Amino acid sequence: DTHTCIITADGALFTFGDNRHGKLGLGHTHSTHTPQHVKLPGDVPVAQAACGGDHTCIITAKGALLTCGSNQRGQLGLGIEASWRTIRATPQRVGLPRGGRAARVACGIDHTCVVTVDGGLFACGQTPFGDSLKLTLQRVQLPGGVAAAQVACGLNHICVVTTGWRSGCLLACGDNSSG
Repeated sequence: DTHTCIITADGALFTFGDNRHGKLGLGHTHSTHTPQHVKLPGDVPVAQAACGGDHTCIITAKGALLTCGSNQRGQLGLGIEASWRTIRATPQRVGLPRGGRAARVACGIDHTCVVTVDGGLFACGQTPFGDSLKLTLQRVQLPGGVAAAQVACGLNHICVVTTGWRSGCLLACGDNSSG
């Protein structure tokens, strides 16, 4: 990735690097080589942030999900037109299904995956599941009724660590062209 997120001990978010498409969340598209404070609605502390190809995802300490940057493939999860012209230079709140709270987030180049506090896995954007663009977060059905504990995304793949009766299993999907 070409940008970086830093979360301080008190939950403040700083970003720097390439700011094409507003992925730094600073309200503009000018790149910066020094960390800049990202102002969030309500000035709530940040628990986690993830950098995608041209987007950034943020989870607040209260479990809210915010996204900023390019929505070319629907990776912001905002339910708006997927277009190279559709950018959000400030963090936007993303509604989680059934009022869920986000626990973990990961970004691929053009997709986003979220684990909710109840172990649900949701994805949006150009996911590696071989289907069409997802403009909003859609539930990913995990096999055997397992729940998600952790998620990681690569260029065109997703890995999930499970919890529950099959705790600690690693599930993977996506492009397997390189092994």
